[in-house]
Amino acid sequence: MGLKEILAGPVARIIVRYLAGALVSLGVLPESVGAQIGVDRDIALIVGAGLVAIVEWLYIRAKKNGGAT
Repeated sequence: MGLKEILAGPVARIIVRYLAGALVSLGVLPESVGAQIGVDRDIALIVGAGLVAIVEWLYIRAKKNGGAT
């Protein structure tokens, strides 16, 4: 398991918590729903997998276009 896979979980949880807080602040979500989203491990797992996929896609794109990798 590489560093990006190890860091994806904690980073995903932070992103989900901040996003849930922002949505509660804007009045899009009630506080109870925002609190549940902020601690839901399944949502963090999905976001973490998305982060890894985006990083891999950017790496492949940079490699293909001669960018720094």
